[in-house]
Amino acid sequence: MTRGFDFGLTGKHALVTGAASGIGKATAELLAQLGCETTICDIQCESLDGVLEGLGEGPHSAICFDLGDSQACQDAIDTAMERTGRLDIVVNTGAVIHRAPLHDVTIDSLHEMTAVNMWGSFFLARAAAESMAKTAGGSIVLFSSQGAFTGGHVGSCAYSMTKAAVGALIKSLAGDYASRNVRVNGVAPGAVDTPMMRQGMRTDEIERFLDLIPMKRMGRPEEIALCCAYLASEASQYVTGQMLHVNGGLLMY
Repeated sequence: MTRGFDFGLTGKHALVTGAASGIGKATAELLAQLGCETTICDIQCESLDGVLEGLGEGPHSAICFDLGDSQACQDAIDTAMERTGRLDIVVNTGAVIHRAPLHDVTIDSLHEMTAVNMWGSFFLARAAAESMAKTAGGSIVLFSSQGAFTGGHVGSCAYSMTKAAVGALIKSLAGDYASRNVRVNGVAPGAVDTPMMRQGMRTDEIERFLDLIPMKRMGRPEEIALCCAYLASEASQYVTGQMLHVNGGLLMY
């Protein structure tokens, strides 16, 4: 997958949320392949066991917790710090989506998406930034979405709203911690072939979405993982407060 590139991540300590499937799983696998001691996190506890086994050799570990629980976010960072001594990389891919037309969005679904996508990003990144600032610094990668810039596709208005908030958080945290050697950046994927992407979408709706993309295909989780590796590495050491758009050209025009 890395095609011989050396990202300089050997010996780094990484934590990845949403690692049970999709982009999070691909990112955890890539970081482990690149030499990181990796802590994988998700609310799907059973699925984490299989992912952990697939990471190969190394003192990798798993933490099962709910991103929608602010104290659990803090505890996850504290636990990873206790196990590894430091955190160099935190990648927060975890998210939840409930697709519905705007007039059908329920208060319960809105609360859950806000708690996980917005508040989860806030509390996890804040805890990570403070821990990193007390050691040697590090890189935090948060996830927005192309929907934050386009309004979303097929019932994702509320989801897109929560992801738009992540963009402001990235800039705020990046500014606050830049002088303490903590970089904070974001990835805004477009259509990526994951279970969450296909959730609640019919085949014809997906096909219409693909017609909007100049490259005429979905992205692969592994392609997004490579972007995370770049933002985590010294190749991006002068990059902070930025959003990397990865969408096959969808926002080109």
